[in-house]
Amino acid sequence: AQDDAVPRGGRYPTWAWQPDDVVPDAHQVTLPNEAPSTTVRWAVGMYDPETKDRLPVIGPQGPIPEGTIILEMGN
Repeated sequence: AQDDAVPRGGRYPTWAWQPDDVVPDAHQVTLPNEAPSTTVRWAVGMYDPETKDRLPVIGPQGPIPEGTIILEMGN
């Protein structure tokens, strides 16, 4: 399952973001029926819409490989 969209529906463009901003951005993704019922792993990231290059992500421990944040959620 996947969802691509501009942050905040385009109402708060990334060029306006300031350091330490928290930008809530909800996405609804429907899992296929064959998805596992125990734990789901989400790979979350952002990319440049013109070049399709993944944007860098910096976490508390430094750069995150491939600019991808992994989230795990269980039922």
